[in-house]
Amino acid sequence: IREKLKVVYPAVPLPKIKKVKKDKNIINLLFIGRYFYQKGGHVVLRVFEKLKEKYDVNLTIISHVPGTILKKYATIEGLNIYKSVPDSKLKHIFENSDIYVYPGYSDTFGFTIIEAMSYGLPVVTSQAFARNEIVDNETTGFIIKRGKDEIKEYIDKISLLIEDTKLRKSMSKNARREIEKGKFSIRKRNKKLREIYEYAIS
Repeated sequence: IREKLKVVYPAVPLPKIKKVKKDKNIINLLFIGRYFYQKGGHVVLRVFEKLKEKYDVNLTIISHVPGTILKKYATIEGLNIYKSVPDSKLKHIFENSDIYVYPGYSDTFGFTIIEAMSYGLPVVTSQAFARNEIVDNETTGFIIKRGKDEIKEYIDKISLLIEDTKLRKSMSKNARREIEKGKFSIRKRNKKLREIYEYAIS
């Protein structure tokens, strides 16, 4: 049976990216997840707090963030939290971001990851579900092992991307290329679907 199975990955369009003038000294992190705790928003905030002690970083969160969390982090500079945003603003946020951070503890796949990759964002995520099939570890991002050292690992990997501009740009290109020509490209998805249907009716 295994030999008869074919995996057809989801595909997303490759967006046209508008060049944005950004302060090279500031790194913009992004987290998107409707369910704050299930998607790991609390982990991202803890990581951001620690990174803020050493680097000039901003964090944008798009999530249903509990009121207690909003109150607790209300005074942190560089933190922007939205419950939801229209597509036009979301595109602008992606274009202004540098690194996508997504622990995601309740996914089967994690579609925001490939959406972030389509904008050329290196992804730092936790090992779970289909992550090993989405993120090519150390090529398009980093996959963090869950456990007691998870927060530290996030801090270490994001710090590496902050300090190593060449690595960050390389991962950015690799991530976007995966959507343009790799297994998440519409062309590859359609080709595989065509082959499957033609085989089925032959």
